[in-house]
Amino acid sequence: MRGANGEDISTFVSKVAFKLHPSFPRPEHVVTQAPFRIDEVGWGEFVITCSVYFHDSAGEDPVVILHGLKLYPP
Repeated sequence: MRGANGEDISTFVSKVAFKLHPSFPRPEHVVTQAPFRIDEVGWGEFVITCSVYFHDSAGEDPVVILHGLKLYPP
């Protein structure tokens, strides 16, 4: 994850938790450094759940983003 224009968002984001389809060997990832990204290989169509945690959230729930993803064979 990056800002709208590709900028680093680590100034205010502390981590992003990604939840992939359960068929992946490791479907859950927590990334604590910019650019807050994961790389996986697969095929199919599913929704990724991205939970964005902020530095100064003091007990607030993360912002949850649902991202539809379509993976096709090469």
